Amino acid sequence: MPETGEEVTPPETLRRAALESRRACPLHLMKAELPRAAESPQLCASPSVPELLDLVRAVRLQYMRLVVEIAEASGTTTSVDALATASKQIEALAHPIAELQRGIRSKNSQCVRLALRDHLANEVEARRRALSRMGAALSIARQCG
Repeated sequence: MPETGEEVTPPETLRRAALESRRACPLHLMKAELPRAAESPQLCASPSVPELLDLVRAVRLQYMRLVVEIAEASGTTTSVDALATASKQIEALAHPIAELQRGIRSKNSQCVRLALRDHLANEVEARRRALSRMGAALSIARQCG
């Protein structure tokens, strides 16, 4: 911790994480989603990592089924029906994927907040130690002078 009054900058990795978080979830989009989040309480709660992994597995399974169905239907004469069914299934995947993206952004923001909190706590502790040393130096100077 510099004691000369220099401004302390956060670590490079923390700055990059904060920039990535801002880029991934711009403020105007977050404000636009606030009313929707207030309406549905399940979106307000940040999903846990196991829940996100379960969602990834479910989306992957749905996607694999879709690929298999399209592959099987490509040899039949009803490829137009198969294409329509595939389009509907792809549209159905949009909601779980959006929830997954929202959960990942939430976890990313949570990690950035925790890293920032830790960095600020370390900075506060370092400044307290510096103040303590300055107080001791002043006390010694008063005793000698």
